Order: sequence, then structure tokens, then C-alpha cells
Amino acid sequence: MLRWSFLKSSLWEATLGGYIAILFALLGITLGTLYQKKFCTSMDLRTGGFIQLSVAAVFAFVAAHTLEDLYFQVTPTFLFATSWMSLVNSIGAISVLYVMIRRGEASKVASLFYLIPGMTALMAFVILGETLHPLAMMGFVITAFGVYLNNR
Repeated sequence: MLRWSFLKSSLWEATLGGYIAILFALLGITLGTLYQKKFCTSMDLRTGGFIQLSVAAVFAFVAAHTLEDLYFQVTPTFLFATSWMSLVNSIGAISVLYVMIRRGEASKVASLFYLIPGMTALMAFVILGETLHPLAMMGFVITAFGVYLNNR
């Protein structure tokens, strides 16, 4: 029998600020994708990526400076994680996103974002040995099927 207590407790532990942040992130990625498709299809990928990542860095720095103490230790793990996030997750992912927007419909590209939580859970299972809850896996399969239907 499935235990639903994890869903009830984690759902209500989120703050209003967290929900507002999620709403702004969703709005930003949606509007950005539509703007990119309509007005920036001929923009050089390196220029577009530089502009986007520079603006994001300014916002992230202001938020970090306001909410955190900005203390960190430089370790090999920190350098690897920072390099991975910068090169693969930021530069690589944004470049792939721009190419996909140029070649396809914005709605199809945007639908791929629904796969991120499930793929993250699968990667955490494989790499970190985290537990995959059957309900989460069922949600991932349903989401993946929906993305497939949208993109076929």
C-alpha cells in the first residue's frame, strides 16, 4: 500500500515565496522561449548565450549578496561542480536550447522541460543511489508519454 504522508507534509512545507519564485521561473522560461523564437532566430548562439548568462549572473549575484553571506571554500569538488554547472548545464544546455528553438516549434521545445525532474531523479538513482518512489516513477512515465504525444 502506498503511503501518502510524504506528499501531504512536503506539499505544505513550501512557502509562498517559493511558489512565487516557481511562478516567475515558469513565466520567464515561457516568455523567453517565445521571444527567442519570434525575434532572435538569426542571433549568433555565442552572443545570445553570453547575454543571457550575463544577465542571469547579475540577478544571481544580487540574490546571493542579499540572502547569503557569500562564503565558500575552494575544493576540488567545488571546482568540478562549478565547472560542470557552467560548461554543461549553462553554456551547453542554452546552446542546445537555442538550436532546438531555431529548428522546431517553441511549444515542442518548451515541453521538454517537463522531463527535467524525472531525468534528475533517474540520474540521482544511478549516480547517487537515491531511492525511486513508485509514485514518482509513475508520474515520470505519464509525463514522458505526454511529451512524446506533444512532439510526435
